Amino acid sequence: MKILITGGTGFVGKRLTEILLSDGNYVRCIVRESSNISNLDKRIEILRGNLFDNSFFKSALLDIDVVFHLAALRGEKYLPYKEYEKANVLLTGKLLEASRNIRKFIFCSTVGVMGFGTDLNENSPLKPKGNYHISKARAEELCRKYENCIIVRPSIVYGPGDIDGFLYKLIRLIKRKRFLITGNGKNKIHMVHIDNLCQGLIKVGLNGKTGETFIIADRNSLTLSEIIEIIGKELNVRIPSLMIPRVLAFLVAFIYQKFYSLIFPEKEPFVSLSKVDIMSLNQDFNVSKALSMGYNPEIEIQKGIEETVREYKKREK
Repeated sequence: MKILITGGTGFVGKRLTEILLSDGNYVRCIVRESSNISNLDKRIEILRGNLFDNSFFKSALLDIDVVFHLAALRGEKYLPYKEYEKANVLLTGKLLEASRNIRKFIFCSTVGVMGFGTDLNENSPLKPKGNYHISKARAEELCRKYENCIIVRPSIVYGPGDIDGFLYKLIRLIKRKRFLITGNGKNKIHMVHIDNLCQGLIKVGLNGKTGETFIIADRNSLTLSEIIEIIGKELNVRIPSLMIPRVLAFLVAFIYQKFYSLIFPEKEPFVSLSKVDIMSLNQDFNVSKALSMGYNPEIEIQKGIEETVREYKKREK
């Protein structure tokens, strides 16, 4: 099968291309002129160009069977919404239109479009907060206008190779003894191991019906306390018992991010309202729909966290 990937230089994109190549697929990646491709597999066909150039897209899609659109402006940086709209909505729209005759178009969204709650599923109402999640929700609206599109909503991605994600940052805080529990620690956090996610993307991409939406997460969630206990044991670090009330954490985050945004508008702050939400609210998902398409998350979450911590320790030596 001939596959086109956007965002192939990212954490998910690089791992997805590795798996697709190992399965015998032909993989083509389109990247910006400034992208670093030194770590990409040499078997990948790389096309550099302006992602907003229609003629570039036309040549990139030649003989392609399936598109995986992973490229996005992520995180809650203090950029104007128009920056997120350009990268996540307008670009998606242009690629959708150029790909209307392609057999399948897999759009990588995020569970963040549904906000917080327990047992959330594909029919849960959209409650996006922040520019990133709002832009992804709007991009989903565009996707629903195209008959060949499948929407995939991954949860928080973790695993070896990630050096900027939620779990990596949490491990680093605990290792440096700078972590305090926000709230009571009983809130559920539902993540997805990078290999489980890539398997899910491929399974729903091949078996899923176009026009459908699928949540991809590990088989089960853990509470914040359970996650930090696993990390603490693997690092041999004692977790402080002190807990910060959510209201106090929210106030501190509000003040901190206001000042931070004035100085570093293009960077995601160390403390933010969105981070307080993740650390204190439930985010738990039902993955039965993806399971019905053959998705089988083989990496159990505790083992996945332990594996990620061990890789962190090797990297930080």
